[in-house]
Amino acid sequence: MDGIIFDMDGVLIDTEKMYMDCWLTVGRELNMDIQLVDEMVHRCIGLSVEDTKQICEKMLEGRISYEEAIKRVRDTFKRKRIQEGIPVKPGAYMLLEYLKTNHIPVGLASSTSYHTIVEELTELKMINYFKVIVGGDMVSRGKPSPEVYEKACKELKLIPEKTIAIEDSLNGLKAAKGAGLKTIMVPDILPYTENLEPYVDEHFDNLKGIQEALSGGELLCNL
Repeated sequence: MDGIIFDMDGVLIDTEKMYMDCWLTVGRELNMDIQLVDEMVHRCIGLSVEDTKQICEKMLEGRISYEEAIKRVRDTFKRKRIQEGIPVKPGAYMLLEYLKTNHIPVGLASSTSYHTIVEELTELKMINYFKVIVGGDMVSRGKPSPEVYEKACKELKLIPEKTIAIEDSLNGLKAAKGAGLKTIMVPDILPYTENLEPYVDEHFDNLKGIQEALSGGELLCNL
């Protein structure tokens, strides 16, 4: 293994569920069909900003503009973030510290914009663990396109086949696999099922499990 590249939302920080809660809150305020809102949010997990916009515009069907809906969601998210902070996934700091101590290069490949990534990771004092950060606005095509992982590997000077991607979404797993990386899934909103086997080399319930497997050496043997 030459290095590890993380997704961010749903892997390192628990913002996927926060955003889902915010969408549902806004949906209730607008008397929208909550089942439709839930389906829409699930379809957007792991997608780029532009792809998310296209899905939302189609499913909102003129009930409210995407721009107004996303503004309400972001305002709700900001209030929630101020009140509760950004929730970090269990074992995230421990795994990142282990990789730093063992001089394993670490990158981040996310559909989130670069500015937001830097803002959130700085707030969490997590940003210095990453040698390279690639946001969704830094590539022409978002996940499931492999471009974001290809760019991260290139900037880290890593061979994709010797690099591990840690993901939680189908679109992210497809992107990593398409770029030639080994994949580890840590389920968040999307549970692990046998249907995901073509895109998943290994899966763990949490990040702590990955750190323990790396320490014991069995993870690299399995991959």
